[in-house]
Amino acid sequence: MYRSKTDQILARLMELHPKTIDLSLGRIKRLLSLLGNPEKKLPPIVHVAGTNGKGSVVAMLNAIMRCSGYRTHTYTSPHLINFNERITICGKKIDNDELANILDECEQINAGEPITFFEITTAAAFVAFSRTKADVLILEVGLGGRLDATNVITPLLTAITSISLDHSQFLGNTISKIAKEKAGILKNKVPAIIGSQTLESLKVIEAHAKQTNASLLRSGYEWNINVTDSGTVYNDESLNLLLPRPILNGIHQVENAGIAVCAALYLSKNNFSKIDAETIANGLESTVWNGRLQQIFWSGLSTNWEVWLDGGHNPGAKDALCYHIDNWDGRPLHLIVGMMDTKDVKNFVVPLAKRALSITAVSIPDQNSSIEPRKILSLIDSSKTTTRLSSDVMSAITEIQTENKRVAGRILVCGSLYLVGSVIETITTHQ
Repeated sequence: MYRSKTDQILARLMELHPKTIDLSLGRIKRLLSLLGNPEKKLPPIVHVAGTNGKGSVVAMLNAIMRCSGYRTHTYTSPHLINFNERITICGKKIDNDELANILDECEQINAGEPITFFEITTAAAFVAFSRTKADVLILEVGLGGRLDATNVITPLLTAITSISLDHSQFLGNTISKIAKEKAGILKNKVPAIIGSQTLESLKVIEAHAKQTNASLLRSGYEWNINVTDSGTVYNDESLNLLLPRPILNGIHQVENAGIAVCAALYLSKNNFSKIDAETIANGLESTVWNGRLQQIFWSGLSTNWEVWLDGGHNPGAKDALCYHIDNWDGRPLHLIVGMMDTKDVKNFVVPLAKRALSITAVSIPDQNSSIEPRKILSLIDSSKTTTRLSSDVMSAITEIQTENKRVAGRILVCGSLYLVGSVIETITTHQ
């Protein structure tokens, strides 16, 4: 199989540290110093952490800024299909040749020293961002916050989306412990926008904000966003703003939109004066963020069947999916699920399966940590929900349709962004 120069370098970078995740700032600081500290040569930064929704917030704020006429860089993870998705330069995925050259530069300067894949690729992203002028960089945390490789910058603004249990083996097994890690991105006298939180997580964030003199703009306190018959209404102490519903599906995206709107309004008062109500509305209606309650269209679908994708994989994502399913019409629901063995499979899958006519378990392609599909099905009450195994998602879709010819249904592929990415890649390749 052909592998590009970029793919070859990325494969080598995976071998520089025995662990995929090893939270620390020492290694990336060393490399950034050798690279001439590109993290100190970046445009104004909005730094976004949280368990669920941070990528959606980055995407919506990016759309708002671009609709307002600003040049934006973004950094997100993981990617769905190609690594280049993680790094966008002035609105475009980084060029393959540029990426390969910068990765090669970072690899050479690192000189074989231990460093994780995320750390060295984050350093490469900072190099890329430092070499092309932009008005703002919207930077998504990779994991946690306090010891995340992105947390070596001084931002103009920070944001923390909703917090729930995820990556407990790295961040802690309670909401309080995880919130402490997320709150680690708060900086001295840098304002922070806080999405909807449990009282437990909010208490931790407020305590850390007090220590760092960071002023907070909290959902439900300093600002609110609510659904109306015609769209949404955002309000704070000085403003009532009528806005459309975000184009991204799911009621949870309204809250994420609120964070993006609050960030945009703060920026509008701090040297980004081209942002206004119209550009905010245009941004919410033009956001692109694949793999999050995304409906896909495929020539192999029978008449009136639907296929939806969602990469959520933790308790917060499960709650959002359950809410959305409960508000769908009564069309039969069929689940196709694949998950990583590091996730709480039972608490994610069982509540969803109770809402489905059938559940099909699959392995996630090219992922060694994909949980064995039979283990997923062992958690399901097969007397109430039809269960099946399938070799891959596309085969599962065909099998579901064949076995349910009389009534058109809705298929939801969920449990992993890696799984969702593989579906998007397959459909893109064959259509």
